[in-house]
Amino acid sequence: MLMDTTFCMESGQVKTGDDADDTFVKMLQEVSRVTVPMAYGIATKCPNIVSLARGLNGHGPLALEDVRVSPQSLKFEALLIRSL
Repeated sequence: MLMDTTFCMESGQVKTGDDADDTFVKMLQEVSRVTVPMAYGIATKCPNIVSLARGLNGHGPLALEDVRVSPQSLKFEALLIRSL
């Protein structure tokens, strides 16, 4: 199997965290319209990408409906959930 050597990444393009949990939160923040509080809310309910994917596959767009985004807000907007 040949490796594609045309792909090159510049240093600093991928944000890494202090540990796996922090890196997962930073990855979520790269999704369009996901804010820092939203990323932490998702990570609280789904601590890794596997659990997030299983939740979305099993429950569809409503999987993250009850994720706490901020103290004032108890639910995600349906538009954001559909975009994930």
